[in-house]
Amino acid sequence: MSGAVTDSRYGWGGMAQNALIVMAMTLLSGLLGLLRESVFAFRFGTGDAYAAYVAAFRIPDIIYLLVMGGALGSAFIPVFSAYLARKDDAGAWRLASTVLNIALVVAVVLAGLSFLLAPWLVRWLIAPGYSAPQQALTIRLTRILLVQPVLLGLGGLAMAVLNAFRRFLLTSLAPLVYNLSIIAGAFFLAPRMGIHGPVAGVLLGAGLYLPVLLPGLFLCRMRYTVSFEWREAGVREVGRLLLPRLLGQMVFQVNMIAITALASLAEQSSLAVTAINYAYRLLAQPLSILGLSLGTVAFPTLAALANEGRLEEFRHTLARMIRVVLFLSLPVAALVLALRLPLVRFLLERKAFTAESTAATAQVLLFFALGLPAACVTEIVLRSFYALHDTRTPVLVGVAIVAANVVLGFGLMQLLGFVGLALSFSLTNTVETGVLLLLLRRKIERLEGRDLLLSGLRSLGAAVLAAAVAALLLPWVERTIAGAGILRQFVRLGGLALLGTGLYLGLVALLRSPEIGEARALLRRGRRGC
Repeated sequence: MSGAVTDSRYGWGGMAQNALIVMAMTLLSGLLGLLRESVFAFRFGTGDAYAAYVAAFRIPDIIYLLVMGGALGSAFIPVFSAYLARKDDAGAWRLASTVLNIALVVAVVLAGLSFLLAPWLVRWLIAPGYSAPQQALTIRLTRILLVQPVLLGLGGLAMAVLNAFRRFLLTSLAPLVYNLSIIAGAFFLAPRMGIHGPVAGVLLGAGLYLPVLLPGLFLCRMRYTVSFEWREAGVREVGRLLLPRLLGQMVFQVNMIAITALASLAEQSSLAVTAINYAYRLLAQPLSILGLSLGTVAFPTLAALANEGRLEEFRHTLARMIRVVLFLSLPVAALVLALRLPLVRFLLERKAFTAESTAATAQVLLFFALGLPAACVTEIVLRSFYALHDTRTPVLVGVAIVAANVVLGFGLMQLLGFVGLALSFSLTNTVETGVLLLLLRRKIERLEGRDLLLSGLRSLGAAVLAAAVAALLLPWVERTIAGAGILRQFVRLGGLALLGTGLYLGLVALLRSPEIGEARALLRRGRRGC
């Protein structure tokens, strides 16, 4: 095919190898994430303490994501890669050191200000509907957790550097250590320390983040210098790219804060906040595996192709990634929707997590699942804009979508209760994906739109049929394999999931979907490179 990438640095085989590594490690991290949520459900259920913990993370998350997280990485990688492409290694490492130093100072300053302002931020912005004792606990936890973005941020730029070198193994291992620390804190320390147990785990995991990444930096021969030369051309370019991406990250975090604040105003505020958080965390696992991991792998390649002006290969690579993402995410979303109740019961319902908690979380999960395919595609599309050095368009679209989500979420909350917030989130994010695709198509002239549409319709039709069969068989399976034991639940859920997956693959094979070949190529080339 004329648009196929032939350069081994940017070809499908190289991306397949990296994608397989990242997806495998992200899958393992996702399993640990599910275990983490299961331990939280076991220890805290949907009670006030966990609701305070959820709300307390909002400000630290903003600081990390804005200063040291995805925004910094997506602005840093194209500039850093350009230095490497020019064989200017000394300039590249000077750039990395300067950006790290400046970002760390900003993170410390923001954490200090947030520590002072925490009472007002929590009471008026984060959790206005909480009772006074619950707000006091949220304020205390917020202040402790403000250490997290500083510790975790030390590894943020290290991850960006390793991603630029396409060294994805260690950057995938670091989140595993972080999750294990939180799980240990929740399981072993919570009986003595209460909700402060997992908080201690968070700080331990954040402190270990950079040490896990150091071997990769040594292999890349990183040279650190104490530099604050913000006037240097590369640093200024990172700053120019960073500002709109900071706004983009702020848009997402404002969205989450708005959802938390509105949920805190519900009649059962703790149930609302925690059910939304559990459901979002459950859906975040396939989103990380299918959206974030593939987006992380694709971004350096898309950035390199864009920098070299290879637009035809850029278009083909982008379209191919979107088709594969839809092929994988649509059946996952459909099966989660069909099996949401036994899924939540199997993963979370024990001890403090009651049947009421299960029902509420499953209902929220239904509405979140509707938006999973669009969210996965958005991760690829956003990185395509960033690779083209267009950061303004995603921000403008994102601001409009957040405003729409707040208004629509408030309205749907009056009609459906707090589950309306999840429906609003999915609807507005799906609209965002469509708008971004249209704008991207205009920017790169064409996007293999016909192939994308046919691929999406094939996958959607097969996914709906497979999930419908699983849903219809669910009552019969529950009667046949009766009992509340964890093994029986696993057999019921796993059997229906395997049946749905097999039916989906059979249907797309009958429809002669070319994405089957793409997935096989991904696995085959990935195995050869491992």
